[in-house]
This record gives sequence, structure tokens and C-alpha cells, in this order.
Amino acid sequence: MTLAYYQSRYKGRTYLGRNITFGGAYLLLAINYYYSGGLGGPSLLYFMFTYFAVVSITPRSELPIHTIAGVLIVTFLIVTELITPEIIIFQTGSLLERAIDMWSAYLLSMVMFGTSARFLITSYNKERNLGKQQLAVLKVLDEERSQLLSVIGHDLRAPLNNIHGYLDLAEDMAIEERQVFHEHLASSTKTTMELLDNLLHWTHNRMSGVADELREHYLLGLTQVEYNLLSKIAQKKDIAITLNIPAKMSVIGNDNMIRLIVRNLLYNAIKFTNPGGNISIKAKTIGNTCALEISDTGTGSYVKLPADLKNLKGFSNHGTHQEKGSGLGLKLCWEFAEAQNGTITYESKVSGGSKFTLHLPCRPVHLD
Repeated sequence: MTLAYYQSRYKGRTYLGRNITFGGAYLLLAINYYYSGGLGGPSLLYFMFTYFAVVSITPRSELPIHTIAGVLIVTFLIVTELITPEIIIFQTGSLLERAIDMWSAYLLSMVMFGTSARFLITSYNKERNLGKQQLAVLKVLDEERSQLLSVIGHDLRAPLNNIHGYLDLAEDMAIEERQVFHEHLASSTKTTMELLDNLLHWTHNRMSGVADELREHYLLGLTQVEYNLLSKIAQKKDIAITLNIPAKMSVIGNDNMIRLIVRNLLYNAIKFTNPGGNISIKAKTIGNTCALEISDTGTGSYVKLPADLKNLKGFSNHGTHQEKGSGLGLKLCWEFAEAQNGTITYESKVSGGSKFTLHLPCRPVHLD
């Protein structure tokens, strides 16, 4: 037993330690067979439950070898007793002593059987639960993979529409004016590339299981970037956007996630607001929570959204200029807010107007 433990524990030779243990057990049982009455004793019962223990912990690939070895050993002992019965040492004790011997053998076998059976059941349940967990993880990973691919296409649509708008306007402009638009186009292209880099970076983190880092950021700076990106689209629809966020207001979150949320909410507001409408972006603090409100005077199309945005399913909808949407961006906004210990609420009326509010942990602003 000491040798088996040494080989298994310190040498990493589990198979060798296991074989030494069972080999030693078979040897002791064979000796016990001759000294405990042979066929008239409890040895065969011990052999049977030792084999059950072998089945419980032996890999499937080694099981045929142990099965053949066990059958050959028992067959050899029985044949030997039949040929030379005089080698068997029969018990000469009283009937009570023999009864106690058989009872103890039965009791020991019951313990061995119960322990082995319990081990099998526990191992089975453990493997089954592990399989369920792995299946659940695979489903989540597959869903996230499909979702991430859709995110890239969804969030690149807004800046690409911006670039397309520049190109449409440039066709009707003088050469002098095109230079100005070329500068805007270069800026928009740079922002689009930055967006793609951010999305790919976020995708890598999600796939690798790395937790998103939450740090302190100035909300105005993050919002201003998305405002600059989408303001040209709003101007094309003659929509006025007002921005009112305290310069020193800081939130605790992931900058890429916050930007993606603001970008999606602002783009949706532009999409569902009629030409000549208004969009307001403002923020306020409520205790240790920052509330970023994006409200519009649009069509109120979000009235059909579920009460809990967490249960939002993909849907097809169109803006006032037939801009297509799938609802994926809004679902991601909810997930990103939740990942930053925040949430998103909304108010909407069929008569017109929607307001989405992003709630995130923040540091209170102390005004002088």
C-alpha cells in the first residue's frame, strides 16, 4: 500500500499505484482463500466485491485486463481446490464462530458495495452536472459569438451612414467647399476606425473571458465623442441636439461600453425623430448614481418594448427616414449597463417622444 501511494502521490503514476493496490488485494484474498475454508468460506464474496471496487475506479481501457485477471485467479483457486482439496485449511471452530465469520464477511462486503456504489453515483452525478455546465457555457459562447458579429455590423452602420452622407452632399458642392467636407470625412473615417478597434478589443475580452475594467471617467468627454460622430446625421435631418452635462461629472464604468451605450441611444433618438425635431442630452446626480438622460420629440416607437429591457428580443423597425433597426443595439445597451453595475430605464408615449436614462455609479459633483 505504501508503494502504491508513493507511485500515485509523488511520481504521478496513478495507473501503477492502482494496479499495485488491486494486485496486492488479489494476492491477499488468494492466500485467505486457502486459510478460510476455500469454497466453504467467505473468500469468493470478498473477490466479488473487490472486483466491484475495481469497476468503480478503473478506467474503461484497463477494465478488460482486471476482469480477465480476476476470473483467472478465482478459476485457478477453485480448480486447485477440486484437484487437491487437502491444501485447503478448513475451519474447525464451532457453528457460532463460523456464523460470526460469515456474518462479518457479509457486513464487510456490504460496506464495500455501498461505498463503491456511492462513489459511482457521485461520479456519475458530478460528470452529468459538469456536462450540463459545459453545455450551458457553450450555448452562451455561441450566442455571444453570433451577437458580437452582429454588433460590429450594427454599430458600424451609423458612422458609415455619416460618410455616405458626406459623399452625397459633396456631389453638389463647389470645389472649395469639398475641401472642408474632406476634412470632416477624414475625421469621421478616423472615428469609425477607432470604433472598430474598440469593438474588436471588447470582442477579444469577451471571448477570452477577461472581465471588463471599471474605472472613473468624465461623462462629458465620452458623450462628446459620440455627439461629434452623430451630429452630422442629425443636421442632415434638421434635428437640433442640446448637450448639458457638468464638466466635472465622473462615472465609474468602462469607457468603451459607455460610449457604445451613448452611441446607440443617441442614434436611435435621431432615427425616430422627425425632421425639425429636438434631442436633449443631460445628466444629473442622484446620491452616488449618475443619470444620463437622452430624450427626443420623435415618434415614440419604443412604446412596444418590454417592461424589462433584459428580455428584449430582436425586432425589425424603421426610423422616420426608413433607417433599419433590429433592436440588437438596445439589448446590448442593457447588458453593458448591467455589466457596469448600472441599469437603463425608458419612458415613451405613442403621441411622440421617448426618454432613455442610463444609471451608473458616479462621484457626486460639488458645485462651488
